[in-house]
Amino acid sequence: MDRLKFKYFLTYGCLAFTMVLPSTCFACEENGISDEILIEKANKGDAVSQNKLGLYFEKGNCGFEQDYYSAASWYQKAAIQGNAYAQFNLGFLYAYGRGVEQDYSQAVYWYQKAADQGNALAQFNLGKLYLSGKGVEQDYAMMVYWYRQAAEQGNAMAQNGLGWAFASGSGVPQNEEAAAYWYEKAAEQGYSYAQLNLGSRFARGKGVTQDYETAAYWYEKAAEQGNPYAQFHLGNAYRLGRGVEQDRETAIYWFEQASNQGNKDAQNALRSLTAPKKKPLAIKRKPPRPQSKPARKIKAPMFTWNL
Repeated sequence: MDRLKFKYFLTYGCLAFTMVLPSTCFACEENGISDEILIEKANKGDAVSQNKLGLYFEKGNCGFEQDYYSAASWYQKAAIQGNAYAQFNLGFLYAYGRGVEQDYSQAVYWYQKAADQGNALAQFNLGKLYLSGKGVEQDYAMMVYWYRQAAEQGNAMAQNGLGWAFASGSGVPQNEEAAAYWYEKAAEQGYSYAQLNLGSRFARGKGVTQDYETAAYWYEKAAEQGNPYAQFHLGNAYRLGRGVEQDRETAIYWFEQASNQGNKDAQNALRSLTAPKKKPLAIKRKPPRPQSKPARKIKAPMFTWNL
């Protein structure tokens, strides 16, 4: 990845480098099945029970002490039998070296097994390994292929990843309209980085008609989830009166939220808006909401995957 693409990715899609965690623990007693019966079924070779025991040991809940080695052992038993959830979970342990020696090639192997069975989380994580070149040769086209498989199943992180691919021209021809389309898909599911990215699209008029009000709407959605980049951009919108009524105090509020998370741009903005004081200005009140959700939707653009 060239420097420009890498910088863009870090700024607007940094969560895409974070592997998706395995699903949370099943209910400790499901349909009246006790842990004793679960263990008995697992020992008899039931793959679903084996995967469930693996989750219990990995998470350290449901009365089980956290033990990654035992988790990996039970996942392995279920994965060999073809259980897609266990294959994904085992791939995750190999990716992070939990209970097994870290081995990205093994992570790729088990993610691939689960992805081939349609597991969207495995498809997404496999796409990220093709992006980073860990365990496989870096291949943006394969990244896009697996992101697409997951995105079309509704995986918001994969949809955001496809948005980045189209925005940067990584693995597909650059297409700003397609980028906005996929960002919106993920943003509507509440994924904060997609909301940030979509807000940026509207603010700059890339792939959509420039609309500061809609940009502020999506910035606020992400800001309220604690996204520091969105908090900075929303603060800037209030500072300049772009898409919202100009409001210095509300601008300071959002700059402070971002600044408290280490956002340098927000810290610089705060210094320019406030006089030097021993204690930073603290605004306790909740700022007003700028507007209701826009009625407009982005239409699906014409694009080719070129795969």
